[in-house]
Amino acid sequence: MRQIVLVSILFLIQPFNAWSDHDPEFTELVILYADEDYEKCLKKSLKYIDKPETKKEPLPYIYASMAYFEMSRDGRYKETYPRAYKRALTYAVKYRKKDKTGVHFEDYATYWSELKAVAIEEAENYIAEASHLGREGEKYYRKALYGMKKITGFDPDDAGAWLLRGTLEIQTRNRKMGQEYTKKAQELMTDMTVKQLAEESSKSQYLLRYAVIHTSKFYISQNRLEEAREIMEAGKPLFYKKQDVLQITYNKEFKELWDDLSEG
Repeated sequence: MRQIVLVSILFLIQPFNAWSDHDPEFTELVILYADEDYEKCLKKSLKYIDKPETKKEPLPYIYASMAYFEMSRDGRYKETYPRAYKRALTYAVKYRKKDKTGVHFEDYATYWSELKAVAIEEAENYIAEASHLGREGEKYYRKALYGMKKITGFDPDDAGAWLLRGTLEIQTRNRKMGQEYTKKAQELMTDMTVKQLAEESSKSQYLLRYAVIHTSKFYISQNRLEEAREIMEAGKPLFYKKQDVLQITYNKEFKELWDDLSEG
């Protein structure tokens, strides 16, 4: 009876196409996750991943990632799963390798946003720490880089993650790759409208603005003013003035930085 109730609830909260694409055997993972039995959900997911006949299916990787993520937020699992959050990121990337066109991606949009939120917060904290240490701050830039690598791994359309990844690669002395990733970010940003950005999650919107500001400040610190202006120019239609359609709170940092660059 309990499973019937859970399945009924899940039909209400999960998109129909997420259910219709499930192999019936994967419904077990959905139920375990909904019942907050994360450790069992993880173990079942890993069994599917290990089976030759199901190892190429994307859904077990998603549920392994989600189970790890929930366990990372619960102190009860701290000792037995000390790397749960990193494992959540790892399995998110593994999922995307099995779902290159993102067929299942939008069905789990809320989860990807939650996963990004932690990586973004960690990156900001590491970057803030690094900014006070000069050359000695490189190890913190590397730590910030880790999360951006993972985000671009499971969401290759996230321009902000690519841009911040590119800048952090340069700041950790990997200039060639950094330039490549920065270029990819700029390609994703080309002709991006406010309406298009509004369709992205609030975390992706926030990350893009943060990445543009961080990258521009880095270029300014290197006296590469034209490059700073170029990246700010790409972000100006999106962040210079308040945009009611965006989910992020407006702040004046972008405007002030642009105005200073324009006057310089």
